[in-house]
Amino acid sequence: IMFDRDQPIIAKHAIQSADNFARLCQFVILTVQTSLENVPADIETAAAGGDEAMGVLYGWKFQAYNYVWEHREALATQCYFEAMHAKSDRELARAIIEILANVHGFGLVKAGFVAQLAFGVGGCLDTHNLRRFGLSKTTFAKYKTLKTVKARARKLEAYLDACEAQGGARALWDGWCNYV
Repeated sequence: IMFDRDQPIIAKHAIQSADNFARLCQFVILTVQTSLENVPADIETAAAGGDEAMGVLYGWKFQAYNYVWEHREALATQCYFEAMHAKSDRELARAIIEILANVHGFGLVKAGFVAQLAFGVGGCLDTHNLRRFGLSKTTFAKYKTLKTVKARARKLEAYLDACEAQGGARALWDGWCNYV
C-alpha cells in the first residue's frame, strides 16, 4: 500500500530534473546508519553546509554527497536513458544499479534503494531487510572490489535474485515500512 501511494510521487519528482535526482541520491546517502526520523533534519543540516554539515556528512558520506551533486547531469542522464530503453523491470534494475553502485559510498544496496525510489525496480536489502530474511550483512558487500566484470555481474544478479525472492521492489518497500 505504501509503495503504491508514495513511490510514484517520489519517482515523478526525481525525473523532473537532474537536481532532483541528485537530491534523491543525497537523501539515500543520509539514510545510512541513522534512523529515518533523523533524515529530514540531516538534509537541512547538510544543505546548509559549513562545520555543522560535517556532523551528518561524516566519513565517506561527505565525498559521496558532493560527488552525486557534481555529477548529477551525467548520473541522471544515464539513468533516464536506461529507463527509456529497458525492455523489462529486471533489465532496468540491473542497469540503474550497475551505474549507481559505482558512486563513491554506494554499493548494490544503496544503488538498489535509488532504483526502488526513482524507478520502482530493484530494492533495498539494507541491514533491516538482511536481518529479516536471514542473510549475512556481508552478502552483498564489496561489489566494487571484485576484480572482474563477470564476478561483478554474478554478484549483481544474486542481488536482483534476492530482491525478487522477497517479492521485488513493492514487497520490499511495504515490508520494510511495516517492519520499521
